[in-house]
Amino acid sequence: MSTVASTAVAVWRESDLDEFQQICKSKALAQYKLREKDLEGLHFWTTKKTTSMGYNVTTHLYSELEVEQRAWERYGGPEAFETFLQKKYDEHLEKPRPRKNFVRPDQYGRGKLKRKAKPAARPPPRTDPYIKRSKALWNIHDSMPTWLWKALNETLDFNDTSAALRSANGTKKVKPQFDTDKKRETALLIASQTLPMLKSREYALRPEDTLPASPTVDALRAVLSDAPELPQAAGADAQGLDVHQRPSTGNPGRVEYVYEWDDEYLDRLWYAIACVVRERGAEGWAAARWEVYDTCAETIRGFGFHSTGEKGEGIWSDPAAKWLEGGFASSGFKREAITRVQVAMLL
Repeated sequence: MSTVASTAVAVWRESDLDEFQQICKSKALAQYKLREKDLEGLHFWTTKKTTSMGYNVTTHLYSELEVEQRAWERYGGPEAFETFLQKKYDEHLEKPRPRKNFVRPDQYGRGKLKRKAKPAARPPPRTDPYIKRSKALWNIHDSMPTWLWKALNETLDFNDTSAALRSANGTKKVKPQFDTDKKRETALLIASQTLPMLKSREYALRPEDTLPASPTVDALRAVLSDAPELPQAAGADAQGLDVHQRPSTGNPGRVEYVYEWDDEYLDRLWYAIACVVRERGAEGWAAARWEVYDTCAETIRGFGFHSTGEKGEGIWSDPAAKWLEGGFASSGFKREAITRVQVAMLL
């Protein structure tokens, strides 16, 4: 598009169409007076349906907003397109009866043709890698912090990947569970209803900035960088972790191993936290606890999703969120009240 054309587009009025409206290919060509090549490059969705005569037909659905934009580009803008439609309609009226109905988009009906140009360009539609077209998902997206939206969706994608790896057999293809907006919407609604820190909006209290560096803060971060990690397999020993065995509650006849940071590491962590609190007070802990939470999520376990159905149903968990609870702080940061996060691994 030339510079002159680009300038013209910038001052075109906004469309009256909803961004989610769709139109089939045949109507797009007929109503907007376009050629097939005018639709080249536009994204479309393919659907199949059975006609009243029993024929199976394939339909291409386009965004009507994008189709209208192509018509504007072809005819020189919205007002020029309206003028063209009016001209074709006048010619249609001159034809002898009987004659076919004149087809045009609903928003260009008689009495709706003259509009004033608006100076502002239409803002581009919002995009998100986890949303295709769902308004409900956008509502969920807007209800939570960006970091939380990303973390929850990455958890769902990891659930897809791990399920595929478990199910793969030779050349067998595994369909991702969250391949539709509706399934993702279901899973995220369950998260908002069942994760305690999401229900209480505790996750929303995460500060945008981390604590500025200082000797005590640097010391805490050094301790966190040494945090012991879960082993790859259940039953394996891991330095810095306490482990004990117990019968599995959800899998009769099997055992599980329960891991947590050992007392030696918790002693170091408690002392580092206590030094930050002495220096920065309660506000210091309100920020520092998120760094402890992140470390626990990375080394022990954070968000998890156990699928229980094919439509997005499942059970959410976030063991690391215990660090966001208030018990440790309300105790006056006593060593015996320090948060303990236990995670079970099934053998």
